[in-house]
Amino acid sequence: MKSERTCIWFVGIGLGLVVSGSILLVTGIELIKQESPILNPEVSVAGAVATNQVDELLIQNSQTEPEQKDIEQPQVEEPIVEEEPQVGQAEEVEEIVPLEVEDTTEVLETTPVEQPEEVPVVEEAVKETTEEPTTEEIPTQVEETASQSADTITVFIPDDSTASMISQLLYDTGVIDDVTAFRNFVIKQEKTTVLQKGNRVFPVDANYADILDVLLYKNE
Repeated sequence: MKSERTCIWFVGIGLGLVVSGSILLVTGIELIKQESPILNPEVSVAGAVATNQVDELLIQNSQTEPEQKDIEQPQVEEPIVEEEPQVGQAEEVEEIVPLEVEDTTEVLETTPVEQPEEVPVVEEAVKETTEEPTTEEIPTQVEETASQSADTITVFIPDDSTASMISQLLYDTGVIDDVTAFRNFVIKQEKTTVLQKGNRVFPVDANYADILDVLLYKNE
């Protein structure tokens, strides 16, 4: 029973394949006829007619082209169209990006402002220049005592004065009339290092020897 069923099943499959193959064959032949002018006489005739019409049109066009070339056609100037600026482009404005400004008010409030150092008042410098020089600042300072008489001249000699400074001081006070001559006299006497300091009273119109004696005298 099984073998019979199997045979029937194979026979059915074979018949189905034969039928489907026949259908595909017929369909393929019809498609080939439609595409090929040789197998489809209607298509070939229509194509021949169309080809003849195209050839006739080409011949007519070739005959009329020389005649059309002989006819001068008026030249038509093309109107010049000015390109109007696009409104969108002309009105385009670069978008201004606002700059971010840092709020510096808080920083200014929190950070202490350094006050400039006080400059010494100019008045002090003016006072210093206007003040009368003391005997310590200027060695050539002359102090005349209240008991000065017309016959003597009192001169204060600072402690750090040298022979040259003393000579200049005596010249400035009118004790001597030549600084170089008196200094050379003191050097010749080898007394430049033993000259005394302090208040010295010199007689008016005294010679160099008398002046040197006053400078060598030690006050008690």
